[in-house]
Formats: sequence, structure tokens, C-alpha cells
Amino acid sequence: MADYTSATPKLLKTKNQLGTSYGMTGASPIKKEYDAQAYAAAAYLVENQSFPETNTDGDFEGVAGVTITSTDFFDLWKLVPTK
Repeated sequence: MADYTSATPKLLKTKNQLGTSYGMTGASPIKKEYDAQAYAAAAYLVENQSFPETNTDGDFEGVAGVTITSTDFFDLWKLVPTK
């Protein structure tokens, strides 16, 4: 963790900010980086206005191109009020 108490804290980049530098492509069975998978999940949400349920591993089933653990995305989505 970065030390944010100094006058010049070291700021860490997010997985999305790291893009291809994150290095997930080699470990991903679908050979996509984290940011590409996160964008695919976001596009699915915008198009469908909901997420499918997550499986027991916390992954989205039914979202093509996404193998990232998505429990946090899904939990946040459940907090969004609907009409």
C-alpha cells in the first residue's frame, strides 16, 4: 500500500489505468486484459440494464469476454435503486 501521509505520496494506478501493463492477458483463458474485461462488463450493463447472477466463483456467467471476478461489481449494482 502506498504511504499517503507524506508530503509526496506515491500514487498507485488502478487496473484500468495500467491497461496492458497489468499483465493479465497471459493468465486469462480468453486472453483479454483486465481493462478490456471491465469495459465488456460495463457495456453489458448499459445494454441490458442489469447484470446476470454471478457463479460460485464470483464470475459473471453470460457476459461474453469476461472472466474477471465480478462480485464487487454485482454487489454495487444491487445497491442501485430501480423504479
